[in-house]
Amino acid sequence: MGKKSKGPVMIPIELYRMAGIDPKTGTPARASSSETPKRQQIRNALRVMDEQDAINRYRWYNLPTLDITGQFLERMLYFHYTLCLFKYNGKFYITPFAYEGSIDFYGRFNYIHPVPLSYGKDGEITDAKEIKKAQESDPLYAVLSDLKLRVVKEISDQPLGDEPVAVIIQDYSPQRNPNNATPRQQLNEPLLTMETDIIQYMRTAMITSSGVKGIRVHDADESVSVLAAAKSMEDSARNGLPFVPMITKLDAQDLGTRSTTSFQDYLLSLQSVDNFRMSLLGIDNGGIFQKKEHKLEAEQDMNSSPVGLINMDGLSLRQMFCNIANSVWGESMWCEPNDAISQGEVDYEEPEEENEGGEEDVQ
Repeated sequence: MGKKSKGPVMIPIELYRMAGIDPKTGTPARASSSETPKRQQIRNALRVMDEQDAINRYRWYNLPTLDITGQFLERMLYFHYTLCLFKYNGKFYITPFAYEGSIDFYGRFNYIHPVPLSYGKDGEITDAKEIKKAQESDPLYAVLSDLKLRVVKEISDQPLGDEPVAVIIQDYSPQRNPNNATPRQQLNEPLLTMETDIIQYMRTAMITSSGVKGIRVHDADESVSVLAAAKSMEDSARNGLPFVPMITKLDAQDLGTRSTTSFQDYLLSLQSVDNFRMSLLGIDNGGIFQKKEHKLEAEQDMNSSPVGLINMDGLSLRQMFCNIANSVWGESMWCEPNDAISQGEVDYEEPEEENEGGEEDVQ
């Protein structure tokens, strides 16, 4: 006979899963509701949707660096709010930056230095000390982090060539501080949390009004039998079997309650919050107030949010950035609003201007 353990034993949780047992409830996994959507999973899906809406609002043309697309540029603005474009050894870089030196009469930065986004290939370096050590040993990182750049704030009369200068781009007009503001991702996070809550509340209301009943049990064996019976009822309903054999004398108790809010009200609330989120991005929507009945065209126009000014705010900052950068380095980059934002459809008609290679470089 084997020796009995004298102390507590820790069983790997994977053994429960391999045996078909739910480690949380101790019941067979087939009888557990493992397909329940989690709150974090719903929020992650909404976050992806919000990021997709944000990074596809504008279309970029003729970006000077081929390894950065228009969507990648917008994604960096979505998470960082402001970036800088500079040229080093004949190559353009678009990165976040840090304050360096003094400020001008309006409180704007006169000098900055670029800050690389990250270091390491495919996430192979994760320790903070190792990252710092690798950064210090990388000559390009050391040069860029110590590079002092003069900020060009207006259209230049002549190209500046390889001078250590940078042009700053911002996602939207700043508030009191002319240099920094809250990134778009942080601004929209509370709305995504609210949308997640509404979805969860609606699901809870549907569960409580679905007719689920509770059965009083005396031990774990009876609990397993009840869960197995519930699974049998679900399978019978799917297969068209009207009767389910049950060997039990347990009493059933109704756990359901009638919801005071209809499911349609939850959906209308979700749509209103999502419309508010889209209005912050400058995307056309149906407005915050949603009527259940058919709305006239005048009512629709009145309820719609004034997203044109919001969209124009971000567009004007991007086009000013292009004008300054083009005057500094002799490039031809440009930014236009995406047709899907205002017209509901995407028009892929190419612009008339061509680059030096004779082909459109549409990002």
